[in-house]
Amino acid sequence: MTSGSISDVDIQRIQRWCDRNSPADVADQLRVVAYVDGRNVTLAEERPPWQGDSGEQWESYPFARLTYVKSRDAWDLWVAGGDMVRRYDPLPTGSLTSLLNEIDSDPTFIFRG
Repeated sequence: MTSGSISDVDIQRIQRWCDRNSPADVADQLRVVAYVDGRNVTLAEERPPWQGDSGEQWESYPFARLTYVKSRDAWDLWVAGGDMVRRYDPLPTGSLTSLLNEIDSDPTFIFRG
């Protein structure tokens, strides 16, 4: 995994957020993960295959993308789902902490319903 221009501190902050959103009591059914690709971080829920043996790869369901904009030293927030990614309104940009808090509160029920 390459981090591009994303600081290690921010990657660790995102990982801690994913860990907090992956309840230990359902670890065999759900986990929240972050895929880092350059300056983009895709947040996704992973679940075991609907029908299949335990050796199969878990299915990934992206729900948000965070993009670091180095020129502004700020993060943009995008809604991800299926093959679609679109800018999130009403809070499209800000600090990493404020955007993770927005995903947590999910006032529009668009990230995780």
